[in-house]
Amino acid sequence: MATALCDRVRVVHKDGRALEVSGGGRGGDLGAPADVVVFEVFDCGLIGEGALHIAAAVGARGLLAPGGALLPARAAVWAAPIEFDRPAPWRAPASAHAPPGAAAGAGDAQAPCFDLSPLAAYGPASAAGGGYFAADLAAGAAAAAAAPARDGAAEGGPAAPGDAAPARGPRWRLLAPPQRAFAFDLAAAGAWGGGDAAAGALGPATEPLRFVATSGGVCNAVAFWFDLDLLGDGACTLTTDPFAAAPAGRRAPDGGGSGAQPVYAPSWRQAVHPLPAERAVRRGDALALTAGHDTYSISFAWDGSGCGDGSAGSVGGDEGAVGARAAASDPAWAGLAAEVAALQGALSRQAAQAPARHRGVARAAIEAAARPVAAGADARHAVELCARIMV
Repeated sequence: MATALCDRVRVVHKDGRALEVSGGGRGGDLGAPADVVVFEVFDCGLIGEGALHIAAAVGARGLLAPGGALLPARAAVWAAPIEFDRPAPWRAPASAHAPPGAAAGAGDAQAPCFDLSPLAAYGPASAAGGGYFAADLAAGAAAAAAAPARDGAAEGGPAAPGDAAPARGPRWRLLAPPQRAFAFDLAAAGAWGGGDAAAGALGPATEPLRFVATSGGVCNAVAFWFDLDLLGDGACTLTTDPFAAAPAGRRAPDGGGSGAQPVYAPSWRQAVHPLPAERAVRRGDALALTAGHDTYSISFAWDGSGCGDGSAGSVGGDEGAVGARAAASDPAWAGLAAEVAALQGALSRQAAQAPARHRGVARAAIEAAARPVAAGADARHAVELCARIMV
């Protein structure tokens, strides 16, 4: 539709990470760095659509002029252990992880006669690819916080009879006040001259989380949500905090944020990450968890059981798994993965059809792996490429 701005607005059909600024005798998509860059590539778990990579690309490609503004400037993820009323195939009997002396729940006698656990692969926890799924926790936030605190684990599993139930959305219970799991300085990474150090701050990471249960129950999941500080000064913040959706706009006890009251953003739901094992908890119990992210997915695990951050040697650190999660929500990553697969296929054919030429490629790969800095290559990637060629 024609408007008065048609001669002022230009649409570039291109991935933001591939944009180029004109200069040095070459053409580009932008005639000059922008004064303001606004981006919205956030899923319910904040980073699942490649938001961290977009922010880093703004700085790496010089898309933002010195002194320019990247919106949003900062982001934070808040997490809390919860009791979530998941479908029976996902849930083990509460007494399976109950402390010694705890009474068996009524739900144990209702365990299904068939093992339905394989069906969990088709549940929403795997649909997101990163192990979490979207849930409308705001619908039941008031009930989750207002339900009477219990000293012991709920008999009969999560959402025991008598708990407050939301009019819509899932039934869940807050077991401990939320804590900040991650904070991302997007503006620093996207700033002119931000460099590798600023972008590196957005890289894979793990954080220990220590909660004290304020209510008894069965801890089987972690709920998390995010704040988007648009200007970086706390004056204008959007949040998906389910408690901010209440009429009073209040946060959960000890909830996140500072500065002006955040504005609830109903465009997103909250994220729920099922824990690998359920644990019965009592009021006052210490809950030790680890939060991790690989730049595309946030996950949680009981402390000591491993939580992937995408690094070598960690649970979830398999690069193929990280790529599969990224490709599920990021078309650009999927395209690059297809190119790499095609290249690997070509190398395999070359090894069989032209062994002499393949030897030259292998020597170059060995040289790059032995001296990655001189070759201008990432050390880990150079070694992995060499290993693949030599197999």
